[in-house]
Amino acid sequence: RQHPEEIAALCDELGQLLHASGYDAAARSLLEDVRAVIDATAANYSSMHQDVTRGRRTEIGYLLGYACQHGQRLGLPLPRLGTLLARLQAHLRQRGLPDR
Repeated sequence: RQHPEEIAALCDELGQLLHASGYDAAARSLLEDVRAVIDATAANYSSMHQDVTRGRRTEIGYLLGYACQHGQRLGLPLPRLGTLLARLQAHLRQRGLPDR
């Protein structure tokens, strides 16, 4: 597993958002669920990775962008998720891809 501290911090923020949105059970098991998916799919290339490789639009704006916007609407600061979104969008722009 790579970047365990960053993953835990991102899951903490997303868990706060899930809790604030009424998804308490999902928030409680989020980190364990994420780790299980990472382990189960470690050898896979995600569809988003494939989209970037093939020069196609990704769903980052619909997934992480939505989470960040929802946090703003709730008045919930999500600095790590926002930073990750900005980094991913910058990467897409560098490759000439839409960032939304």
